Amino acid sequence: LRPKTFARIVRFNHSIVQHNCRPQQRMTDLAYATGYYDQMHFIKEVKAFTRQTPKTYFQGHPGSWSGILKNILSKHFGSQNPALG
Repeated sequence: LRPKTFARIVRFNHSIVQHNCRPQQRMTDLAYATGYYDQMHFIKEVKAFTRQTPKTYFQGHPGSWSGILKNILSKHFGSQNPALG
């Protein structure tokens, strides 16, 4: 796993945690609060991980990102990764 990819995962996880703590927070404010350069950067990153817009993802998957992590690990390490259980 490349350091940049790891940093993206950590930042995305932080956005999920932040959203769970403050679900009424505007997506723009969430993006800035969690280290994204601007709203478009946040949208592109969420779409890259989830294939959904932030609004759609956060409405349908409150607090869940384990499936995304499995997909990322599978992509980088293949199905032989013991962490994928």
